[in-house]
Amino acid sequence: FEVHHGTTTGDALFANLSQAFNSFEFNLSFISAVTTDMTGNMNTFGWRLAEQGVVHLYCVDHNLHLNCKIAFDDSNLPGSGNAMKAARSQIEFFNSSTQALDKLCNIQKTTRSGQQILKPTQDVKTRWWSTWKKYFKYLFISCKRRTNS
Repeated sequence: FEVHHGTTTGDALFANLSQAFNSFEFNLSFISAVTTDMTGNMNTFGWRLAEQGVVHLYCVDHNLHLNCKIAFDDSNLPGSGNAMKAARSQIEFFNSSTQALDKLCNIQKTTRSGQQILKPTQDVKTRWWSTWKKYFKYLFISCKRRTNS
């Protein structure tokens, strides 16, 4: 394990990797592929790897997460009437107010007797499924609340 010291530009990361490999007399040709996230510095890092014959792969989870963010953006949903913005606002409201969350839980206790209490899910920037899960759970809670009231 080698700790990187210095800047985190793609060129600096590649130089650090090369230096570490050279110090152990390890050739990059033994590396078939490297997976990174999709940030700009990792693009440059990937180009430097490709120049040495190493395949650079982007993390599928990061790619899916970015696509989910795009998919759940009102500007990409013609005719949605800002539904995603409204849903995001309600989710943030319940996640930021313990009193509101308690009311939501109490409504579920009285209208969904014996069923599990559901709380809104927060979005996690590095987890692609959290965006989808956040809206799916919001719709589930909203639909259950409307059909039981």
